Amino acid sequence: MVVVDLASAKLKKKIPVEGASGLNDITVAEDGTVYVSDSKSGKIWKIQDDKPALYLDDIKGANGLKSVKNDLYFAKGPALMKADAKKNIVQIADVGQGIDGIEPVGNGDFLVTSWGGYIFYVYANGQSELLLDTHEQKKNTADIGYDPVKKIVYVPTFFDRKIVAYQLSNL
Repeated sequence: MVVVDLASAKLKKKIPVEGASGLNDITVAEDGTVYVSDSKSGKIWKIQDDKPALYLDDIKGANGLKSVKNDLYFAKGPALMKADAKKNIVQIADVGQGIDGIEPVGNGDFLVTSWGGYIFYVYANGQSELLLDTHEQKKNTADIGYDPVKKIVYVPTFFDRKIVAYQLSNL
């Protein structure tokens, strides 16, 4: 892991994560704790005070992460999972595609993406709805950003070399 000063664009420090083989997604909790998925080894690491420690193991398809209050939402392949502060894990939904990006939209609902070109709306009750399918156009949808005030989702398309914005309605 590297820590960069955004204002100066200078590297501040490096934090080695011993045993990691494919660090992928990152999220920061309200208390400053950093969580990082290790997709190749199926692990999620927790970094506090610049000290990495294994947080969760045996997470096949570990990818997207999102810290919400005391909970950590994470991708386990096509499943959206939640670990509470005591590491009690429950499955929220299964969207049928490997999840990459995770963003809460309120009321316990989420937007999740799959690298292949899919965006799903996941309801708090576990039901999901396909909102966007661009896989045939090869417009990948990986990690996303969400503006809850304007209800806009920002999607980097990677190979298409664009960031596309969609405004959600009926939320």
